[in-house]
Amino acid sequence: MKEILHQVNGVPEVVGSLVCDTTGQVLGHDFPPLFDVAIVQKAASLLTDSSLPLQNGTAMSGMLDLRYSDGRIIARELHGGLLMVLCTKAVNLAMLNISLNVAKAKLEQLLPSTADTAAQTTTTTPASTGEGALVACRLESSAASRGFNELGMVGMNHLTARQIGDRHQCGSFKKVTIANQKNGTTGTFPVMLINDETNQYDDMLILSPAIEKKLGAAAGDPLVVTPIT
Repeated sequence: MKEILHQVNGVPEVVGSLVCDTTGQVLGHDFPPLFDVAIVQKAASLLTDSSLPLQNGTAMSGMLDLRYSDGRIIARELHGGLLMVLCTKAVNLAMLNISLNVAKAKLEQLLPSTADTAAQTTTTTPASTGEGALVACRLESSAASRGFNELGMVGMNHLTARQIGDRHQCGSFKKVTIANQKNGTTGTFPVMLINDETNQYDDMLILSPAIEKKLGAAAGDPLVVTPIT
């Protein structure tokens, strides 16, 4: 999810973006460090308020365009959530819409439908659904990525590892069992922590080609992780 948002942020004049579910809970975001997480969450909660219709000046359902003196907020409705982009007033809307259309198709594959979310809420408790889905990705091609691929390990940044440890109340861990939600394939692999100062790989698992093949995984697939201490 972070990788998809990072691509949206590549449009000139885009400041940051987020994805939230239909209740306003942030599922992923890519904003500069000066944006506190609480601010991002507040924005998502306001945008999913049922009293605020998602439509622009031409009454096109599913889109919201808020314009300010120095900026602009574009929100695009997703099946199971909302995609929000913060940009300057100089943004090229036509170019942004192309990027949003591509992102929408990818994100909707990762988001549960409203019906699925409701069913999960009524049949499970937070304790039984503690395993959060992460997104499969690869390191950008470089000498470092070639070395990583040869080790046969799963990579993650320190923030993601800490969140997994907190979720499972286990602290640090050296191995993980991964289940690919897309096809049900599982496997157990050693973990390598990477330095990620830009938080590019938040909520992501970096897979080598060999591990991708074993799990039948592709970039963007939802993966459920269980740590092994």
